[in-house]
Order: sequence, then structure tokens, then C-alpha cells
Amino acid sequence: MISIRDRFTQILDFIRREEEPIHALRYLVFRVGTRVLLGKKWRDKLLEAYVEKKLFEKMGLSRRTIEKIKWRITYVGWLGHGNLGDEALYQVNTKIFKPYFLIPEIGTPHYSKITLFGGGTLLPDYASIIKPNKYNYAYGIGVKNPLFWGEPNYSLINKIKKFNFRYLGVRDNASKKLLMSWGIESEVVGDPCLLLEPIRYEKKKKKETSKKIAINIGSIGPSWGGDKKRVLSQVARLCRILQRKGYYPTLIPFYKKDLHDIQRISAVTNTPIFKDWLNIQKVLDFIGSCHILIGEKLHSIVFSAATYTPFISIEYRPKCRDFAETMGFKKYVIRTDEITTEKIMVIFSDLLNNWNEMYEKLIENVEFYRKKLREFANSIKKDLMNVN
Repeated sequence: MISIRDRFTQILDFIRREEEPIHALRYLVFRVGTRVLLGKKWRDKLLEAYVEKKLFEKMGLSRRTIEKIKWRITYVGWLGHGNLGDEALYQVNTKIFKPYFLIPEIGTPHYSKITLFGGGTLLPDYASIIKPNKYNYAYGIGVKNPLFWGEPNYSLINKIKKFNFRYLGVRDNASKKLLMSWGIESEVVGDPCLLLEPIRYEKKKKKETSKKIAINIGSIGPSWGGDKKRVLSQVARLCRILQRKGYYPTLIPFYKKDLHDIQRISAVTNTPIFKDWLNIQKVLDFIGSCHILIGEKLHSIVFSAATYTPFISIEYRPKCRDFAETMGFKKYVIRTDEITTEKIMVIFSDLLNNWNEMYEKLIENVEFYRKKLREFANSIKKDLMNVN
């Protein structure tokens, strides 16, 4: 078997001949070029060859970024599962924490001495999966609600405390209260995906109502009531009613495992499916062109808020209500164990009647949390300058 150092020597030759694919170079700079696998001498040789051939230009990276390649952060998030919300969280974190490189944690040793929990409902469970690093941060994460999941045991809470987070930002007030009850301080900063924006914001007024309605459906795992068939049947009825009333509903997937259920609803109701759902920017732009979004997945309503599109939340877990409350949309939430088409239509009519007010409230609250998210990220980056 070829040794790491022999492979490394081969890579240096490839770099000098420019025969190694760019994506492989990126992999090596991020992973082989770490303290875990190589000492400083070998890592510097790799970077010297890398800069010598100006490969940083081909990858769209600045020379300063290459010189600061040591600025790596181990990123904790639920990536690689075809979930649009989690992929969007990584995109947002990657952008706002530049010039640091966020390397997804995949069960291997830390890629750096810094770990960032980058959004998603990561606590308390991930405290038992991820080992504490020398420097630990959390940015807009959620905490599982014991009313739904059951109380975590003391050992799990103790593991959270061992991270000794230098900055711990949560996405909603419910998460802050839970951590506080466990003796852990945090700050509410909002969901990082609120920093996403459509290419342009539609000018919306009630008298110029768009008839386009975005609908997201689907959940895997536990939900209130545990009756997914009921939810699907009620949403199918909703699509038919909206169509009869002159609206144009469109189904938007947010998770690949929900596609089958969405395709079934589409087939029986003749409701179109948004095809470019894997493209974060196109999803944002489409939702931004709609008058209202009705969504089950948490990040469907986060995307809606980010585009200033008023929404109705189908609460399959408490996190949906918790986020809706931070946006001032508590009254526009319906639990999956209480859902009926008639109840959704009552909420829909109420939102239409108060659309202008809720639209303005949404803009105000999104801008408030965008400011907090940016300030909190800047605080983390300022603190990182002291990392040694």
C-alpha cells in the first residue's frame, strides 16, 4: 500500500505538471495539508508548489487566501443528504465566514483546532457525536424540544457543557430557554438562512395580489400525530380548492426523500412541481415571486421569510412554530395532528386579510435578525484572530 508521504510526493509532481484535477488539489490542500497528516515542513512544500503554479487563480482564490490556508474550520452540519435547507446553511456559513475554509466534519479527526456548529437542530444530539475541539463556536443552531423528543439525560447535557462554546448563537427563543434551563448561556441570533436573498425583491401590495402560491410538504421521521397520510390528503385537497378559487399552487420539494409524496400529490391534483428545487437561488427567486408560501419543512418557511413572502407553517415539529414566532407569525401555524383543509383555508383567508401588515412585520423582523447574524459572525471572526 502506498504511504501518505509517497502519495504526497506524487501530488507535488502532479501539481508542477498541472495534471491533477482542480477538485483533487482542493481536497489535498484542505485535507492532506493538515497537521493531522503532515508536519509543517511537508505542508509548506505543498503550498509553495501550489502558489508557484498559480493554481489559486484557477480555483478563484486570492493569494492571501492561500497564504492563510491554515485558517481552516471544522464545520458541523447535516450535509450530503439531499436536504436543501442544510446545504443552504453550509453555503451561507461559507460566505459569511470568509476567508476561513469550512471543512465538513465526516467522522474523521478535526481538520483544525476550530469547530463551528453551523445551523440546524444540532443540540443536544451532536454533542455525543462530535468531540469537543480546542475552540468551539455555534452559529444559529436549534435545540431539540423535550416536549416533543423527551428530556435528554444528564450525561448528554454535560457533554454540551464540555464544548465550552466561546460563542453560542441559537436561532430562536425556545432554544435559548432550553439551554438556560440546563445552565448554558446563549444568544438568539436567528437562522443563518435568513441571510439568503432573492436576486430582486418583488414589489408586493395586496391590491396587486399575485395568484401564485408556493407549497412545500413532506417530513421523514417523527411528527406531531405521526399520520403522514392524513397530512398528504389534506394538502392534496388544499391544492384543488386553491385552484378552484383561481390560485396557481406550485409544489416545491426541499428534500429528495419527499419527492415521491410530492409527485403523488402532483399527479392526483394536476399541480406543477418546481423542477429546479436543488438550485438555492432559483428556489429563493421563485418563492419571492409568490404571494404566500404554505410550508412543512422548516427551511421552506425560512426561505419564505428571507424573500419577504408571508407564510403559513405546517408544524410537524416544535422548531417550525419556534421559528414562526421569531418572525411574528405565531397565529399562522397549524400542527400536523390538527390539520384539516378547512383550518388551513381559515388561516389562509386571515393572512390575506392582514397581508400588508404581516408583510411589513416580516421585513422588520428579518432585517433585525440579519443584523444580529452579521454582528455575531463578526464577533466570532474577531475572536478567531486570537486563536493560536
